[in-house]
Amino acid sequence: MRAHADSARLQVHACMVLCAHILVSGALCEVNLVRARSAGALEAAVAALRRHTDEMVQMSVCMLLQILTYSSEESRTIAASAGAIEAVVEAMRVHPKSGQMQLHACQALYAITIDNAENISRARNEGAMELVEAALMAHSGDQALKDQATALVLQIQHSSL
Repeated sequence: MRAHADSARLQVHACMVLCAHILVSGALCEVNLVRARSAGALEAAVAALRRHTDEMVQMSVCMLLQILTYSSEESRTIAASAGAIEAVVEAMRVHPKSGQMQLHACQALYAITIDNAENISRARNEGAMELVEAALMAHSGDQALKDQATALVLQIQHSSL
């Protein structure tokens, strides 16, 4: 991803390959997750998210961020330090009409903010709540988005951390 940072197409493919290697037959492969994290996948993904406004790149990166951070506090910390929260929120701003982009962004933010008060605070401060509410209004017929956005709102609003 770093060697071909300018290629949007390669970024999409790299994210999909990493997702496939981390989720093997639908199950998390911890060894591959650790290898990806150690190789700098989180930082490379955030760099791609910042560099490319292309919707497919941004959706792919959000999917990868969700997979990398959902079950790993260490990955959540690294992602936040790399600027993932801010970059995902910005992706939501750039693609308000794309229900799929909003869904993947909500999934990524949910994963990054699990059990992490600092990340929840950063998401709030970046305006994630307002963007999620806007996504819900703009895509009111999208049940998957509604479910994920509601889970994210509850996690952020009712954090007892």
